[in-house]
Amino acid sequence: MKYSFFRNYLAFCLLLTAFAFTSCNKETLRGKGDIISKTRTVGTYEAISVGGEFEIYLTQGPAQDIKLEGQENVLAEVITTTRNNELKIEFNKDNVKIDEPVRVYLSTPNLKEINLSGANRVIGATDWQVNDFKVSTSGSSTVNLTLKGAADVQTRISGSGEITYYGDASTHDLEISGSGKLKAFGFTTKISDIGISGSGRAEVMAIEKLSAQVSGSGKVYYKGNPAENSSVSGSGSISKVD
Repeated sequence: MKYSFFRNYLAFCLLLTAFAFTSCNKETLRGKGDIISKTRTVGTYEAISVGGEFEIYLTQGPAQDIKLEGQENVLAEVITTTRNNELKIEFNKDNVKIDEPVRVYLSTPNLKEINLSGANRVIGATDWQVNDFKVSTSGSSTVNLTLKGAADVQTRISGSGEITYYGDASTHDLEISGSGKLKAFGFTTKISDIGISGSGRAEVMAIEKLSAQVSGSGKVYYKGNPAENSSVSGSGSISKVD
């Protein structure tokens, strides 16, 4: 009987310790104090992965230390790491309550991939000369970029994200699941391949070829005079606009 009681008591203590550890990580972080600026040195990278609520300003130029702006106690919880040529930016806490997102300023000569989760905002502070380029969002992030002379651009939107492109590319492969939006009338492509599942919306410019598959209530609007290969399942539509 005593052994059984001790065993149950020990199990309870271990469970309580685990709960306390988990609760610490889920403790809500609230921004306090004035906005300050800090710089951090990071390794080389050609991809960025951002999770949380950040404003990312991207400059194509010489590699520099990254600059962060935000409330001091919030910046202390921002983790920036580079591994396998990828810069990762995230919070050390699960729950962060801030009035203004943390601003991050990045300058790098080459960028090939952007991965976003949460409610981030990415702004191209300069035009970007790129070759192959990939953007993936999950959540409600927004992206606004000008891509020049791209060979192949891949775009993945999951959730309610919104991406705006300007510039030009040879090919563009787009997949939207959920209610995401692509605004790319100002992004001229030779070939566009589009797949929408859900209520997403895509606006594209295709010159030579357009392949579009819509499942659900999604909508595709296109400019240009491409050869069209399309299919619609549900109440969605594919429409040419002037």
